[in-house]
Amino acid sequence: MLWDLETYNWLTNSVMNPAIAWLGTLAVQTTWPWIQPYYAKLAALVGNWANPAGAVQAVVLAYRQTVSASTLPCDNLDASGAPCADAYSPTRALYSTYNGPMYQVTRASDGTTKDIYPLDPGGDVDAAAQDSFCFGTTCTITKVYDESPDWDDLTVSQGGGAAPSPDHPVYAAALPIQIGGTNEAYGMDFTGAMGYRDNSAQNTATDGEQEGMYMVASGTNVNNGCCFDFGNAETSSDDKGAGHMDAVNLSTTCFFESVAPCTGSGPWVQADLENGLYNGGNGSNAANTGNNSDFVTAVLNNDGQANYELEGGNAQSGGVAGVFNNSIKRIKGDKIEGFESKAKSERPWV
Repeated sequence: MLWDLETYNWLTNSVMNPAIAWLGTLAVQTTWPWIQPYYAKLAALVGNWANPAGAVQAVVLAYRQTVSASTLPCDNLDASGAPCADAYSPTRALYSTYNGPMYQVTRASDGTTKDIYPLDPGGDVDAAAQDSFCFGTTCTITKVYDESPDWDDLTVSQGGGAAPSPDHPVYAAALPIQIGGTNEAYGMDFTGAMGYRDNSAQNTATDGEQEGMYMVASGTNVNNGCCFDFGNAETSSDDKGAGHMDAVNLSTTCFFESVAPCTGSGPWVQADLENGLYNGGNGSNAANTGNNSDFVTAVLNNDGQANYELEGGNAQSGGVAGVFNNSIKRIKGDKIEGFESKAKSERPWV
């Protein structure tokens, strides 16, 4: 399998390096009619000629774009031309082909670790493996694996900058749920200073590039603490000023309450752009009334310069609805540098 390090090294050294020069010659001969349908994928490979790891990832991405009739999120996004840069879930695979580890648990009794996998490629998590490993003791989730070709795994935030103290891992069995009423799984229940991040993520937006992100989280176990976010942030783990962050937030925090009260009681899908949570323009948005369903899909899309869009909806039924789509000068010239999934509020991420 691709995620095995030995196989990865073999692909890089024995296959990709010798093939790159040949592909470089082949791809430029675009007058050959048969090559036209494949040119974009070949160009992606050749574009990574100086980066063997990137070339291998491009091969995987090209393969995944051929998947059809899939209902899994990252297959659909890849096929639409907007591939998942990073993909995390402790409950199910996000690609129909994924059969690698989903998360790692660490046992309190002896400090040993175990990776938890899906039951089948593209399937739900094998929660029974966690139950067996953690029987008679407690376990924490110490790593969340990236299912995308970028392999940007999340580990417990170590602090730095404005947050000098390290965060703590979530307890692995704190949020038992069922998928489809039958399959056991565990969400991630964040309480207090718990969070995960990767300060060396690949292929995430930088220097004001456009991007989108979504998370599925609880709409019932929430508070107004700062900050339950999923998205991009500074690689320094420090607040480098307004506009240096790009993350979707779901909480009952009404950042501009003193200027224009929020509508309803929340929680609201908002954009955390560093030093400000925005639920519509520079203040209140009457259309963003919040969503307190058991599980909420929260979406943030933007062009990285002056426009952003928020969407939210019940993750268990129906679709998402736009709660804001307008321009804002607030993120003009932002520099999104890293990737962060950080939680300070008491709310699960699943």
